[in-house]
Amino acid sequence: MKQKGKATLIRSITLGLILLTEILVGQIFPNLTFVNGNLTIANRILACFAFSGFILSIPIYFKATKTLIIPLGVILFLIFFINSCAAIYPIDTTTQPRDIAVLRTNKDGSKLIVRERINAKTNGIIRDTALVKDNFIFRQVIETK
Repeated sequence: MKQKGKATLIRSITLGLILLTEILVGQIFPNLTFVNGNLTIANRILACFAFSGFILSIPIYFKATKTLIIPLGVILFLIFFINSCAAIYPIDTTTQPRDIAVLRTNKDGSKLIVRERINAKTNGIIRDTALVKDNFIFRQVIETK
């Protein structure tokens, strides 16, 4: 196996592992998010990049013709670009919640917080309270009211 084939295989395996990790963590820990909304956006962009790169690396590894690889690369780039823009600037959903105030901190480390998010379609402000537990950069939402 040539050096270029090894690099493509390593890249493909790495992107596949990133994608598999994203899927498994999302399924096993559905209530786990990031404390900072920007990290959630970066995570979505990373997942889309890993998906696009993994799909594109398969025909490259099997030495497909350029007439297949170039249009596939353009299509995957457009999908990546549109999904990244949709993660940063949502058009039909709400933005990531932002903490407004901490109402109470419990002895076990959980907090009752007031969150705010903006409905991107109507530009309305949505507020709710949530009981959360923060662990480093991760947040587990225990209960939403």
